[in-house]
Amino acid sequence: MEYLPEAQGPQGQQYYMNEDERNIHVWCSWSKACSSPQFRDSVTPGIVAGCYMHNGWLPIRVFYQWIDQIVHRRYYNGTLILVSGPDPRTLDLKANAPISPPTHEDTKRRAVPRDSPGNMLEGHYYLMSIVNQKFTCFWATLIPHNLDRRVRTVSQTPTPSQGTTPTTRRRSSTRTAVRLRDKSCLVTGEEVLPRKRGSNFTGFEVAHIFPLMGVGEDSWIKHLPPKTQRLVGSSLEADHPRNALLLQANVHSLFDDYQWSVLRTRDQSSSNCYKIIRFEKSGASAVAPYDTLKINQQNLSSTAQPDPDLLEDHLRTCIMWHVRGIGQRPVSGYKSLLWES
Repeated sequence: MEYLPEAQGPQGQQYYMNEDERNIHVWCSWSKACSSPQFRDSVTPGIVAGCYMHNGWLPIRVFYQWIDQIVHRRYYNGTLILVSGPDPRTLDLKANAPISPPTHEDTKRRAVPRDSPGNMLEGHYYLMSIVNQKFTCFWATLIPHNLDRRVRTVSQTPTPSQGTTPTTRRRSSTRTAVRLRDKSCLVTGEEVLPRKRGSNFTGFEVAHIFPLMGVGEDSWIKHLPPKTQRLVGSSLEADHPRNALLLQANVHSLFDDYQWSVLRTRDQSSSNCYKIIRFEKSGASAVAPYDTLKINQQNLSSTAQPDPDLLEDHLRTCIMWHVRGIGQRPVSGYKSLLWES
């Protein structure tokens, strides 16, 4: 089966529901005739990807890495290249025809190679490929994505709630180990206050990076490398300090909803540094003032640190939910003019 980009419906009747949440938009460089009987013979562009760049930070090389995770490699030749241009919905599109700047030299001037220094700029881009040093327009095929929303598991009490299953049950030993390791919210830096009868953890929660509901579920684990699959092969393995962070309750909810994630980079000492990433304009506003995860390396000697591969998988899921195609789907009952294949 060929998975097509989230097409915008016929020209003049498009409805790009997440447009207001993005300031970067990537379109197919080839138009198609809309196959929907309701809009027969109409022309549609296809939206490949998009996101909101906060504070001007989104390195070009990083955005290309995201595109690579979204676009199916099997269905194009050559090397992907982004080319800036006008919103295709403002153009007089022809069915089954290229959408691109008028000349090769103009295309070359507007091209943004993946090894370019600096950050992306706001605006519209076309996804093209370079084959034999020539720019080629194509209709991109997106990698499928069908993950369900995360379901909050049992609260951070040692006693499971009524109706829980071994798959969703948390161990008090994991909760205790993560509390002792982190001692504060890893995003806000808010410290847990000590007291004689025991530290006050009210408002702090142990958040799982890979969801316990995903253990044993093919849709959640089939894309994971074998090494990472072994880390979450059972509920006992997944409910482990390496798969957990201490977060304040509101930050935890946004993490579980994939409104923010972290990108692993290197700091000046070549240690892992985790840059906090938001994907939509209004997404995860509670974490907006914070730049990186505040992992205290001194507390990692006796307890496993958050696993980099599991954090990378959380980022991938965010990309597939919020960057791929039209982005996050609407709430139940929402009606739009979107055409999808």
